[in-house]
Amino acid sequence: MKIREDVELGQHSHVGMARTENQDFFGYWESDDDREFDLRGRLAVVCDGMGGHSGGEIASRMAVQAIIDNYKACEADNISEALRYAIETANRTVYGEGVRLKELAGMGTTVTALVQRREMVYFGQVGDSRAYLIRGGQMKQMTKDHSLVQQLVDEGLLEESEMENHPDKNVILRSLGVKPEVEVDVSHIPIAPGDVFLICSDGLTGLVSNDDILKTFRLASREGKSLRAICEQLIDMANAAGGHDNSTVQLLKINDTATSTTDQTPEATVTQSFDEDEVQASIEKARAEAAARAAAVAGPPTPKKSDTPALGTPSLSPSEATLPATKPAMPIPELSDAPKRDSMNGVLLGLGVAVGLLLGGGGGYALALSGASDAAEAAGLRAESSIDAAAKGRYRKAAKRLQAEGEAAQKAGRHEEARAKFEAAAEVAALAGGGE
Repeated sequence: MKIREDVELGQHSHVGMARTENQDFFGYWESDDDREFDLRGRLAVVCDGMGGHSGGEIASRMAVQAIIDNYKACEADNISEALRYAIETANRTVYGEGVRLKELAGMGTTVTALVQRREMVYFGQVGDSRAYLIRGGQMKQMTKDHSLVQQLVDEGLLEESEMENHPDKNVILRSLGVKPEVEVDVSHIPIAPGDVFLICSDGLTGLVSNDDILKTFRLASREGKSLRAICEQLIDMANAAGGHDNSTVQLLKINDTATSTTDQTPEATVTQSFDEDEVQASIEKARAEAAARAAAVAGPPTPKKSDTPALGTPSLSPSEATLPATKPAMPIPELSDAPKRDSMNGVLLGLGVAVGLLLGGGGGYALALSGASDAAEAAGLRAESSIDAAAKGRYRKAAKRLQAEGEAAQKAGRHEEARAKFEAAAEVAALAGGGE
């Protein structure tokens, strides 16, 4: 397996100072095939096993392997759904082994999984292992523990600062492999070059504070230490503080979010046997049909002083999107901390904010528009118009790619995702219009 240069990876696991076996396990996968990599991205997993005798050790190893195998095999083109499928299927694998062998009954494991594809990172979570984002000199937890103390915090019965010292902090409310089915938290966020993701078992976070993790990472980075060396240093800190549990850490640094291979496919390959005139005629026909559908939905125009979109409803900006009253299962980071960039990567980060807010954690961020399909179609028309009007600036290719992703999502019935992609494409096209 090759690890491409758009990321840096560090990994380390240790049995600790009090245990005789390491029930943690970690895994990493990215395809050697460029096209599969472009479609699937890369996957990192950390599992913390639990169970008598060797049960936890077996559970964590089975889970990591099953998650990777099922993620690769899943035919869903939606990363979130592929990740959810992989973890749910791994749960059935581990549970089935516990049923088959009585000595392994009740074994289970936590799971924190991370998929990075282009300018997005996706999280899958069961249990109390964690994922963090380090950005702009700050660190923020991206996953939410499925634990008793976290529930007490959510209900206002416990302060967050009291979690690590609570006597019941090791009580897990959700784990993989213990029951036939498991609920998996899946979320995603937009990213930028320079972001670093840390995924770890609670053997680290139970003994080393978030502040100390961040301080150690920042100092070690300034000293030029490798990510592997930083992982080792963090675990050494946990062992020095008592090391009462196994500790596992993976660090993934994003160097570039624009990695792609299929975007370079020659137009002749895309159009296959169609000549240029036939392709253009097909495009014009599709435009006319989409415009007719949008006009039918909109009805007669209502005279107004201000301009309105085709649907007769003002388009909501990402900041105006309706957010749920309760917090999502996985928090979206404050993106004001993101580094400002004049490159395309910086622009795509801003677009990622729009996509992230519109899609939300698991689709919970609904927009106040009726008819998701019609709204997506209207957004697609606006994106297409913006791209057609744009000069051939350096952002035009990115706009075309977002438009294509939106069309694929619309075809698959993921209308809210399609609308978000189309609106992001229109924003990029506006930049391309400047001919930068």
